[in-house]
Amino acid sequence: MMKNKKMTTGKCKFTNSFIHANKMAVVAVCHENSNKKNSICISKNQFRVTTCRKQGKTDSPPCNYKAENFKSCINITCDNNKPVHFSNVVPLSKC
Repeated sequence: MMKNKKMTTGKCKFTNSFIHANKMAVVAVCHENSNKKNSICISKNQFRVTTCRKQGKTDSPPCNYKAENFKSCINITCDNNKPVHFSNVVPLSKC
């Protein structure tokens, strides 16, 4: 996934996460939770998420990643009802 998105060159980032959903589904998480600035929102529905973690100790290319797939609720930060940061997946027991 990282290679397909051309994200394996330049400085290697420790983790990258991808939410497999359309934009409106992620925006809806902000609307269903709060209208406050910089509010942390937990989705009421589950999303498919892939988290890629850097393998090896170097930050220099080539960047090698291991992917993990999840289906869980997501925790995002919203600002003015728009998602601005993905924090993490939420354990199914807390969805």
